[in-house]
Amino acid sequence: MKTLRSGLFWILLTNLAHAAQGSVFVTPSEAYLSPTQNQATFTVVNQTDRPLVFNFGLSPWQANGVDTEADEQAMLNRRAVKLSTSKTQVPANSKINITVSLNESNIDDLSLFRLNVNWHSKSSDNDLHSLVHSLPLFITREHAKERVHYRTAHRGNDHYLILENHGSKPAHINAYSWQNGNAIPFYAYAWPGVTRYFKLPKGGEGEVTLNVSGLGWVYSDDALQYVSIY
Repeated sequence: MKTLRSGLFWILLTNLAHAAQGSVFVTPSEAYLSPTQNQATFTVVNQTDRPLVFNFGLSPWQANGVDTEADEQAMLNRRAVKLSTSKTQVPANSKINITVSLNESNIDDLSLFRLNVNWHSKSSDNDLHSLVHSLPLFITREHAKERVHYRTAHRGNDHYLILENHGSKPAHINAYSWQNGNAIPFYAYAWPGVTRYFKLPKGGEGEVTLNVSGLGWVYSDDALQYVSIY
């Protein structure tokens, strides 16, 4: 289904939603589409005291750690995935909804996109905000599910997370916790069929538990086979 690769990697955290610049933000922070759930809604909030003009666009996402067989640019060209609008004005202290729609039902391969959002004041068409919200948008086959397995390994004073996803839907890891410890923010994706290795920013004692977006705190239900990180 996909050409996959594994190994040590890093992910650049790009302007997550809810990390609002001033009083402008977009929710949710990611969305999933499939033939049976073929529309996603994003809410754009302008809590400033002036009207803003927003620009929206979709682009392929070349994510670290996974290659897809899907041709995301071709999907955009034939409007298999499209936005309800590419530009709109949001009054001061207001919000609007935009939608992303999937217009094809024959989806066999995972495809990865970004919803890119920037804005400027109504009075200046050239005064674009220097940062954009760039939000992940995933298209999966029908009834795709996550199935996350993981374990930790130690190398010297460092702790590593060995992460696998035996399902068919990407899983967003947003925090982890050591046994009886507090949640530690963490950002990673578990791609279907891929083994990934992450150096954890904070070590701890006992078992680790992951928080998966949309699922909550998830325990690894099967022990992973030993994978060397040396």
